[in-house]
Amino acid sequence: MSGNSVDFIWPGLGSYTESEQGLFFGRDDEIARLSETIEEENLCTVYGPSGAGKTSLLLAGVFPRLRKRGWLPIYLRLDHGASAPSYVRQIIAALTSAADGADLAVAELCAPLAKDCDETLWEWMHRHVFLNGCKNPVRPVLLIDQFEEIFTLGAGDERVRDCFTELGDLCTNNIPQAVVDAMADSEQGLSFPCDDRNWRMVLSLREDFLPRLEEVSPDHPVFRQNRISVNAFTREQALSAVIGPGREIVSETVASSIVDIVGRSATGRLDKVEPALLSLFCSRLDITRRQKGLERITQELLAASEKDILASFYVETMG
Repeated sequence: MSGNSVDFIWPGLGSYTESEQGLFFGRDDEIARLSETIEEENLCTVYGPSGAGKTSLLLAGVFPRLRKRGWLPIYLRLDHGASAPSYVRQIIAALTSAADGADLAVAELCAPLAKDCDETLWEWMHRHVFLNGCKNPVRPVLLIDQFEEIFTLGAGDERVRDCFTELGDLCTNNIPQAVVDAMADSEQGLSFPCDDRNWRMVLSLREDFLPRLEEVSPDHPVFRQNRISVNAFTREQALSAVIGPGREIVSETVASSIVDIVGRSATGRLDKVEPALLSLFCSRLDITRRQKGLERITQELLAASEKDILASFYVETMG
């Protein structure tokens, strides 16, 4: 694509990133709805089936919109290794690293209450403010992607319960017991405002792990709130996802044929199209086009490549 820094049009089974927002199409309504929810609520949980495009929606759709509105979007995928830092330390490291990358200062409003123990995420977030060059605050939005891994890779790790407590206290603005104890020990109150909501948290996970999230919700009801589902493309969305980035190499007629093929192969329907399969199908078609030295994806190329692309997909994903 002319004027684009990436060497692909569709990412296949990968995700679009924020820098590839110009190639991301088909999710305008979801971008608006999700962005508004994030701006209004402390915690938002995004869920959907594997391959629905949750990460692409957040990175290439929501992040650019939030950034334009003065937020600092931050991507994090937790490390669940036995030697990895605590989840709180990982979150704080992601926040400070993103601030440094955006040339923001992380100003400390006061010293921590207790210097001889790990600080809670609640206290750290309230003790710090992100400032731009004009000394104006910039609010972070932290996305923890692939959050279902806390139930799989983190299974049996005693730190998981602490993580939910930390996130629950932060997102409900509940003063943690450790902070209460520290105030009692030091005989002093809080030296920072504790009612500010100058941050947001987003969790993204596969919908089949929602029951696992329900298991922690009785103790932390906030995890039941503000859930937004990401589903398969409608036919109109799928056409936009093909024609939008591929307008220079694919006609509307060919795009319509692609959408029909992918819809029938994955769901047996023409009104629901799996985003991951659509992206992979288009990506493989484009690779074949380049190998053959063709300027455009034609009906003839589509007919000749359809069976091989679908067969290779099911071999890779099922076997």
